[in-house]
Amino acid sequence: MTDENQQHAEGEKADQGHQPSGSESEVAVAHSPVFQPARSAPGLIYIYPAIAVALGLLVGVGVAITAGGPAGRTGKYDLGPVKFDSAGLKGDLVLNWNKKLGYRLAVEPSDPMRNAEFSQVVSNPPRPLSVAIQLKDSGGYVLCIKTIVLKYDPRQAAAGTASAGIVSASQPAQTDEMARLEAKEMERERGQDIFRNETGQDGQIQSISAEGEIPCSNEAYADTASWSFSPDFPSVGEQASLLQREKDDPANPDAAHAEAAAVRAAAAARRKAKRLAAEEPVRFALEGDDELVGFDPSRGIAKTSTRITFVVNAASAREAAAKWQDLPANIHYKCDMNGACTLSRRGAAVLNAHLKR
Repeated sequence: MTDENQQHAEGEKADQGHQPSGSESEVAVAHSPVFQPARSAPGLIYIYPAIAVALGLLVGVGVAITAGGPAGRTGKYDLGPVKFDSAGLKGDLVLNWNKKLGYRLAVEPSDPMRNAEFSQVVSNPPRPLSVAIQLKDSGGYVLCIKTIVLKYDPRQAAAGTASAGIVSASQPAQTDEMARLEAKEMERERGQDIFRNETGQDGQIQSISAEGEIPCSNEAYADTASWSFSPDFPSVGEQASLLQREKDDPANPDAAHAEAAAVRAAAAARRKAKRLAAEEPVRFALEGDDELVGFDPSRGIAKTSTRITFVVNAASAREAAAKWQDLPANIHYKCDMNGACTLSRRGAAVLNAHLKR
């Protein structure tokens, strides 16, 4: 072979050596980079829905708690102890909202050394006794009122008072008057919460308690920040006198007859008071809290749950008709010696009125 032909043959082999074979091309294609989207972790697709469900449950529970009581308040709401010094009493009030406002009230002597006087008054009240509680907002405005009564036995009270030595009345008069007093007491207790006596180991009454419902709205309860109570009890000095009288005369064998003396004296005093009232001009000096149950702006008449009637100035009644006709409502009234009164309620203008007999 000539040198020229040999070089040509080597050149062809060299060219063939640079051409990749078919299998080499397939390997190159197989190893070329191809873009593929990243796969999510197997549990990640379940995490986000689970978080959403958990958040939904938390929101639902929050709404349920908020709806369960005023301003989210649930369970017991202990307003703490309050004293009423003139009667020597201490009260403790606990509230609880469950669709309606429930309460539990306990009243006891503020000084344990006066327990004997307290026990004597509670076990044998000298007259019909009651305790009024008031719920107040942060500004001291009365939001709700509730009155609780003590059991009262007119016959027992008359027997105790008769030890003063007043002459007995005739039997027919005594019987008629006592029947009237007992009927009046039954009417006073009807539909009212009544205190229970809590007796200690020494047999004396240590405290009295009551529970029930307070006619108070959800909104008013949410605004409640404090409370007070007004016991219609004898003063500390009167309680001591009643106890001393009991010690001086622990048993009266003539009680069945002597009870008429007190009844007769009380009846005579009432007749005298009515006669004097008819002869003298009526003058008033009153202040208190009550529940307004009726308001007629066209006639200018406002009536309370305790049957007090106010005659409202016509112009004042027309201007305040919208808000004052939202009944029932708690009001505060003040009347001067001539019967001129002002009526106020939360969120409404003050009304000028006169007390009607």
